[in-house]
Amino acid sequence: MTKQTTKWLYGMPLLDGIVYRLTIFGLKVVGFFAWRLQLSGLDKLPKTEPFLLLGNHSSMLDPFWAGMYVPRGVKSMASAAVLNVPYLGKWLQMCGCFPKMKYTKDRNSMRLLQDNFEAGYPILLFPEGNRSWDGRLGEVGQGIGRLIARLQCKVVYVTLPSASLYQPRWATYPRWVPVEVNYDGPYEYRSQDPEEIWQDVIKKITVTPKLIPNKRTFGYKMAHGLPQFLWACPQCFTIDGLQVDPKNGNDIDCTHCKEHWTVTIDNHLIGESKLPIASAFDKIAQHFGTQPRTTVPTSTIVLQCPNAKILRREDSTMKTLGKGTLSITTTGLQLEADDNLCFEVLHADITAISVEIANLLQFRIDGVVHRIVTPKQSSLMWAFFLRGWQT
Repeated sequence: MTKQTTKWLYGMPLLDGIVYRLTIFGLKVVGFFAWRLQLSGLDKLPKTEPFLLLGNHSSMLDPFWAGMYVPRGVKSMASAAVLNVPYLGKWLQMCGCFPKMKYTKDRNSMRLLQDNFEAGYPILLFPEGNRSWDGRLGEVGQGIGRLIARLQCKVVYVTLPSASLYQPRWATYPRWVPVEVNYDGPYEYRSQDPEEIWQDVIKKITVTPKLIPNKRTFGYKMAHGLPQFLWACPQCFTIDGLQVDPKNGNDIDCTHCKEHWTVTIDNHLIGESKLPIASAFDKIAQHFGTQPRTTVPTSTIVLQCPNAKILRREDSTMKTLGKGTLSITTTGLQLEADDNLCFEVLHADITAISVEIANLLQFRIDGVVHRIVTPKQSSLMWAFFLRGWQT
């Protein structure tokens, strides 16, 4: 691999280097006028040697915000699902992204990371693996501690406290919110064991979502998309009870108990009292329990959706396995069509449940990707119930 020595192309192939430079220029123009990026700590970035750049992850734009002002070519680990999207995936790869398959040991991804690191590039990683839905730090695997210990590299942390307020993962529309980008480091971990490193990574990238003081903010249709995340009313717990007020896109109502809330730009619900959206989700999760169910305890069916579909990846396409009534039972997942059972799998055989770009719910069986389509029901609710019944 070419060493990162070419000033203008960063050691990349000619076309990739040109696309990278043009992309960075365009992002900086957008960053100045639309994102109003507020940067701190850029002087702390190593000037010549490779390093890991680790950050919290709550927005699709995080890789751009975290990497666009690093004055060297950055290589970013990205979801393989995103890099498989036509045109978008190719562009991202030309901009330095390399794929990582989620929820599995991806040796090819680790090889690419090692090659890019040895070539002198900064490597951008988000240890959570997934974007946060509410700005709170997600689960960080202990593998990041082992990686840092093995590379014996410098680590720079980048935190984005307002990224989840610019456009929450569930939100349909962005807001007029300035984005704060803070760099901290570099740190070296010469004597710590991987677990100590892992714990320090969690500490360094944990942020409290907040707006930058004394900056103008504005939100439009801020409630749109929220019923996917709050798939039950936080007051009466009716499933699919919330809907966006047709007269005001910043308001949301429950069709059952008639409660009414206004969504604020700092992600609170204003009704009779003020409730953070993250806390509203916690209330819903607590109500339905660690093994969630919508039916009486004596029933084996805990969640059901008519006109649902199960698809399976074959080669590079998704093939429909069946369409009918999809049920989560106390033993597994099953699909019935015309009173015939056309798909069934035990909970223990389902692995790697994830919600990908466009809220696509996927899981694996023996390493093969499957997808669930649940019309008029939240894919996030189905992910919550499936995870709750994993053994």
